[in-house]
Amino acid sequence: MVEGPLGGMRVVEIGQDIAVPYAGRLLRLLGAEVCKIEPPAGDRLRRYAPSGSTAGVGGLFRYLNAGKSSVALDPSRPDGRAVAAGLCANADVVLVDEGLGAVPGVAADVAEGAGTVVRLLDFGAGGPYATWQASELVVQAAAGWVSPRGRVEGDPVPVGGRLGEYAAGTYLAVAGLTGRRSRADESPVRVVVDRMSAVFNTVAYDMLRRETLVELGYVQTRYTAYIPGPMRCQDGMVAVNCLTGQHWNDLCSLLGVPEYADRYVEMRYDQGDMEAFYAAVRPWFAATTVVDAVEICQAFRVPAAPITTGATAPDLPPFRERGFFVPAPDGAVHPGPPFRLRDVPAEPLGPAPTLVDGRTR
Repeated sequence: MVEGPLGGMRVVEIGQDIAVPYAGRLLRLLGAEVCKIEPPAGDRLRRYAPSGSTAGVGGLFRYLNAGKSSVALDPSRPDGRAVAAGLCANADVVLVDEGLGAVPGVAADVAEGAGTVVRLLDFGAGGPYATWQASELVVQAAAGWVSPRGRVEGDPVPVGGRLGEYAAGTYLAVAGLTGRRSRADESPVRVVVDRMSAVFNTVAYDMLRRETLVELGYVQTRYTAYIPGPMRCQDGMVAVNCLTGQHWNDLCSLLGVPEYADRYVEMRYDQGDMEAFYAAVRPWFAATTVVDAVEICQAFRVPAAPITTGATAPDLPPFRERGFFVPAPDGAVHPGPPFRLRDVPAEPLGPAPTLVDGRTR
């Protein structure tokens, strides 16, 4: 086996849920040794299962923490804090969640002996919201992800899949590597990453575009970002997104509703009768399979793609042909590494650590 580029690097992660464990997973894929510090009952995700599922118990935890070691500690006990401090002192990088993913009783001060410490906060270390803790929905709203979704009179609509946590985890991993590399001497490096900035910087385009339009005098009180959006076919869902007037014109021609072809702007800005449009085009999609709908739309140069689930995504041709999904040690199928290095392939990961009677192994 070829040792990864981070072979010999020691990482300690102090955080539950997704962000910090995902950062640890990215570093583990590159060959780093990663040790989790968990509360006595274990990371909350150990007990997470999709609604109505028993087979998937802990599946997200196993994905995020594959190949890591773990220590379950009670920080209220002197020996627990001493063990945590010792692990951090021997680490090259320590990742600490101080938001809702924090490990109770284990703060960043336990990592003072580490060379590089990266703290994850919801809104940064300074400013009026520095002491606030926020849910994924609140962070998305603060970063602008919620504003172009749904209708003004309706409830807030977040992006699904807790993408903000994965964005924050990616920035954490990069910050940890940058902090370690920037140590010109033995001076400690301390970095703060905040979830709100990570989310904003990941999707800045839409917010900047909207701000530019407002500056030019276009007042946007309602906005339908994706038209026509998700459509139900014979065997599933397809997403269709007309980004330009030409896309819309071509789609109207394809669906046999030419009377809507010159109404792209009013439909895009929720000023037209979208319900009448949907009523006219739903039968076309309902009589078509997902594969055919995507193929026909793309033949007309209209952006379209299948809406997949965890069960169907591995069979999507681009994923299947690239071998993106890979078998996991527990028999499940996991997304593969989000990067490929020619000379040092991502390291195959072993199983996630188990928790027995409050101890990990």
